[in-house]
Amino acid sequence: MSNAGHPYFSPAEFAARLERLRGRLRALGVEAALFDEIEAMNWISGYGNSENRWRCVVVPVEKEPFFLIRALDAGPCRRRNWIADVPQYRDWEDPFPVLAERFADRGLIRARIGLDFNSYGMPLARFARLKAALPEVDFVDIGPLVWELRLIKSDAEIGLLRRAAKVADETMQCIAGACGRGDSQREVARIAVAISVAAFFLLRGYSQPIRSPRSSCFVRCFPAFFLAESSSWRSESRDFSGRFSEPAR
Repeated sequence: MSNAGHPYFSPAEFAARLERLRGRLRALGVEAALFDEIEAMNWISGYGNSENRWRCVVVPVEKEPFFLIRALDAGPCRRRNWIADVPQYRDWEDPFPVLAERFADRGLIRARIGLDFNSYGMPLARFARLKAALPEVDFVDIGPLVWELRLIKSDAEIGLLRRAAKVADETMQCIAGACGRGDSQREVARIAVAISVAAFFLLRGYSQPIRSPRSSCFVRCFPAFFLAESSSWRSESRDFSGRFSEPAR
């Protein structure tokens, strides 16, 4: 397993997740499972994208997983995720014949396949197309399996959460410290955006500390027209703790 392109987690982390998932699939008596919610795909593979076109990760219990995705997104998917087999289809093509081919390659066309029947990626019409493409597959409801597995965090996940929380705390403190009495809502928003961008780079591993945008180049990157609407609101004091901490709760 190789996952050199993922910024936060090692191949060993994804291997452990896969083993946990396969253990649950065996206990449920299915030969494979299909996941098409972005949270599940990200947790399993390290990559997920919005549903501009349908995409899914299929995890067999014994054979290699695959990641079905539109051709336009296949490049980033291959760079970010550890799954080697990334079949693709063009936007105007039907993805289900491609899916059926991969099922046939893995001997799964008559298998018992797990699926979350409450997945937001699988409305009734799409499920009908799925069953039409794989008429001999026995689809069974395995519920929100990955969501349940994600409740128990690994050491790597806990470490990342702690790191992100530290960056978030520093970001909020810096925003509050940079804003002053009489600042307009637009100016406060510009400061918040600039510092948040700096925090993003800090979380990605850059070592430069978060600085006030009043004394850095960030303020020039986000001019006043960043906000479409003006406002007459102006700060009454330097106590911004409630205003900026509320979204993080």
